[in-house]
Amino acid sequence: MATDAEPASAPATVEASRTAVSPGLEVGGADGATAVLVASAASGVRDVEGEHDDLPAPVASTRPFTLPKIVRRISVPAATAATTELDNSAELDLPQLAAMTNLPPAIETVVASPRPPGSTRPDDVDLDLDDLHGEPSQPPIAPTPPSSPDASPGPSANRSSLRPTMRPRPRRLAPHALQPPPPAIAYVGLLGLALGLLGLWWFYFTRGPGLGADSSVQPARTDMSRATWSEGYLEAQAALLDADRVPDYLAALAEAEAQGDRLGRAEAALCMHLRYGPDPVRRSAAAVWRTQAAPDDPRAARVAGLAALADGDLTGAERLLAGEDDARARLYRALVAERRGDERSAQREAALALHERPGDVAAALVLATATLAARRDAPLEPLQDAAAAHPDHPQYQRALLRALLERGRLAAARRLADLPQRVAGASTVHQARLVLLRAEVAAATGEFSKARWVSDEAVHLAPADPATQLARVRLLLTAGDLGRVQQELAPLLRNAPIDPETSALQAELAIAAGNESTAVRAIERLAAAEGDRGRVAVLRGRVHVMRGRMDEAAAAFTAALADDPTDVPAAIALAELRTRAGADDPLASITRAAALLREDPRAPVRPGLRALALAHANLLVETGRKDQAVAVLDAALAVDPDDNAAQLRRGVLALEQGRGAAGRADLTAVFVRTGGYPGLVAPLGRLYLRDGDLAGLAELVQPYAADPDAPDDVVLMNALLRLAQGDRDAADSHVDKVLQRNPGSWEAHLVKARVLYERDRNSDAAAQIRLARPRSPDAEVELWTGKIAERGGKGHEAVIAYRRARQQDPGLLEAGFLLGRALLAQGLAREAVAELQTVTRAAEVPPGAHLALGLALREREQLPEALQSFTHAIDHDPNPDEALYWAGRTAVELGRHAEAVPQLGRAVALAGAGTSWLPDAQLWLGRALHHLGRRAEARAAFTVYLQQAGEKAPARAEVEKLLRER
Repeated sequence: MATDAEPASAPATVEASRTAVSPGLEVGGADGATAVLVASAASGVRDVEGEHDDLPAPVASTRPFTLPKIVRRISVPAATAATTELDNSAELDLPQLAAMTNLPPAIETVVASPRPPGSTRPDDVDLDLDDLHGEPSQPPIAPTPPSSPDASPGPSANRSSLRPTMRPRPRRLAPHALQPPPPAIAYVGLLGLALGLLGLWWFYFTRGPGLGADSSVQPARTDMSRATWSEGYLEAQAALLDADRVPDYLAALAEAEAQGDRLGRAEAALCMHLRYGPDPVRRSAAAVWRTQAAPDDPRAARVAGLAALADGDLTGAERLLAGEDDARARLYRALVAERRGDERSAQREAALALHERPGDVAAALVLATATLAARRDAPLEPLQDAAAAHPDHPQYQRALLRALLERGRLAAARRLADLPQRVAGASTVHQARLVLLRAEVAAATGEFSKARWVSDEAVHLAPADPATQLARVRLLLTAGDLGRVQQELAPLLRNAPIDPETSALQAELAIAAGNESTAVRAIERLAAAEGDRGRVAVLRGRVHVMRGRMDEAAAAFTAALADDPTDVPAAIALAELRTRAGADDPLASITRAAALLREDPRAPVRPGLRALALAHANLLVETGRKDQAVAVLDAALAVDPDDNAAQLRRGVLALEQGRGAAGRADLTAVFVRTGGYPGLVAPLGRLYLRDGDLAGLAELVQPYAADPDAPDDVVLMNALLRLAQGDRDAADSHVDKVLQRNPGSWEAHLVKARVLYERDRNSDAAAQIRLARPRSPDAEVELWTGKIAERGGKGHEAVIAYRRARQQDPGLLEAGFLLGRALLAQGLAREAVAELQTVTRAAEVPPGAHLALGLALREREQLPEALQSFTHAIDHDPNPDEALYWAGRTAVELGRHAEAVPQLGRAVALAGAGTSWLPDAQLWLGRALHHLGRRAEARAAFTVYLQQAGEKAPARAEVEKLLRER
């Protein structure tokens, strides 16, 4: 664009910067234009009139922008040349990029020097920003066609082969004053609103009824002195506080406010905070009310002690409450002692408080819970009776649920947890902790999926409570859900500072996942907070075990035990390490820790004692000393009959040792007490299957039926239940689910082989049973290996497999029965008789064992003994038709025709069409009837025999001869 000619006195040098503008500028109709603007800045240039150029210095940019349709004139005031730096170095390349393209020639932009303020020029542009995006009210002004590039020679003409086109100067337009932006009014309004809220707060806490700014402010005129309180007010308040329920605490607050009793309000608010909190709002209000109470109030010291307890200052609470002897002060001292772990003091103070006020529900509850905590063998019945007497009291229900969970009486705990647990008026954190207690019950019974979604509800109730979040993460780690643990830990690890418990959980997660570097970093962070003692040393030892540095690991565990000989994780880890290393007296750390813990009668040591007993037994089994392991478990159960893990382990060991009745008793006891326990489904489910007790098996797996993440043993037992019920497709589906997530599961391959065996796909079943290879020999695997081999015609292999099963589990009577039958099939009648006699002497004889023994005795020509075995089979087998046939036939052979007739008659009646021995049964029935002179019945039996046996009947000649007789 050319400027007006300058006079001769003006400077002769007028320098205009010209830069190429990207030719990709498209001006559309209603959609505006899209442009990429590239310009260079110029300054210090004046026109012939000495005015500043009103065109702003363009700033290079690579950002595309949408140019809206301008329908009103916009006034652009004069501006100085821009000195803004380029956004990035890529903007310097835009002229070169434009030169490399095939787009139309670029438009040249000339930037003149700025003009003095107030001057106008014909190229001013008048735009109205208020309606920049409005609808067009009139057609836009068409721009003047650009002049020829040759008409504007200048110094930059030879800089580039693509010379930009000069922009025409627009018409002169009248300027408009710019209005201030509307958001300023909004800021003023927000500021006024904030000042108003601040004023309301000041009025409420300094001029409201019953409140004051601080301790120096005199009570407001609405306050009433103790002389004005209604008769019996203090006693009524004490009765409300004794009830220890949310409605009663709220009623105490309201009554104290009505009486102008600020200290009473503070006490009720602090009780709400401690019993149904945390409630920081009421706690803060109580602090204000305490400062405004009369200093000579006799309740001041006890309320101050209660406030110290609420703040976690146990020492201060004990000091403030030491000189108080009223019932409430004694209750508060009991709460302080309970928080400190001094169960004896809590018992004593709660008993004194209850003696002074027999209706104090909170004191009675503290006495009951402190008694259970002081003696781990204390009976649960007093607390159960108290909870039954207060069925609607949430604190009693919560205490009973916690006690049942800690004792291991999970069936009762599950029933109690299923009841509504919400407490109207309690804080959300209190509600969340109640929900977490339900999740703990679900996890203890092995319902991990339920535990996860219940804990989700807890986090939803209190998303900002660290204790709730950490408890949920710990629960997920117990369930083995490492992915969810990592997901839940991530936001906690971003907090500063990181909680030591968070670091400990991260270290445990990393060790479980095999992530050594992450574990080391988390342990170092934990050591910075706690030092190199306790769990830090144990975690370091576990990392050394991961690295294979057993000496360093042993040193770490030993250091932890030197600091605390009752450190249960360290004692167990060191014993495992020394046992597997073949060291002398490898279990010394466990026995020493157990002896020290047994000296402490309190309940908090119960989990440690249980863990030590179970680890001791497992390490004894690992070294082949099952009898000693059983003795250890017997001793543990003698002092703690509710130890589910110990009783489950003892029951499994009893089954492995062939003591089926004892094993069944232990497993059944655990099921009755818990209603479901991790690791119980597989061994007890096998017993139900052997007995054909499908109803019991269905009850066993029912709690996990809807759990998509149920453990493998539960899913496989559910598959066996479906297989026993005849639903092979459902059984296949369950097995495939386990194989998909755990292809190496030998239990899954075993169950798959059983499903294929039932489908009569013997070759596929044999292939699957070969994949079932447990770490230690398993009797069930050998049993089904023998069954598949026997069906495949490999009798010798079947005998070998049955023998191995019998050796590994002498209590597996089915293996003994099948072994005797296979020996008989191979002609080894003497060995078969010896094996089958052992089986039939057991209390629970498998169906068919007496029949097989009778057949073996017949082979040995011991007919009277055989007849006796057949008679036992008739009495005990669920399908006695074949036993009836052999009993009747043997009786005929012994000359007992009258005894044989009813047996053979029942056999014929019960036998189905196509039964292999049915024609022979008709033959022997006819012979017995003929001998008894019942010729007509005999002729009928012989006729049926000839029809069923066909033309090649072995006894046709004999029968035809008898039929010819008259």
